[in-house]
Amino acid sequence: MNIIDNVRKTFEDSLGTSSCFIHGLDGVSNNRVFIIEAEKKSYIFKIYAQADWPEDGKLPFVAQKLDEYKIAHARLYDSSRENEAFPNGYLIEELLPGITANKLNLTQDENIRLYEKLAAVVSEVHKIRLINYGFIGGNGIADWTSMSDYI
Repeated sequence: MNIIDNVRKTFEDSLGTSSCFIHGLDGVSNNRVFIIEAEKKSYIFKIYAQADWPEDGKLPFVAQKLDEYKIAHARLYDSSRENEAFPNGYLIEELLPGITANKLNLTQDENIRLYEKLAAVVSEVHKIRLINYGFIGGNGIADWTSMSDYI
């Protein structure tokens, strides 16, 4: 099977829906990324370049915390390192409409408004309570009780 066939099969098995169109994204510096168009939605299928990053369980934990604190984000549908076609792992998430910020051509006033919105989101993220210090892993509880112990 080629990479597109593996992406299609994994996506369809995971989400229980058929894909209509799959194409790769160029210019992604880490990981391999594909856009999947399905009947009513579009998705990102990301194949991890490294077996140990992001850490197992980290992205589902972060998505759960963002949901818990009602912070808007791309929905995470699946994440796994248990697929032999993708030994480093993969994730499937919602494709958000629009273009990435690095491709925007904004005026100074538009840039200021963009950074104001970004600052507001970062402030909301900073309200998320985490237990302990260090890598959060899948359960959300890091191993160290102080920052100095972690360092």
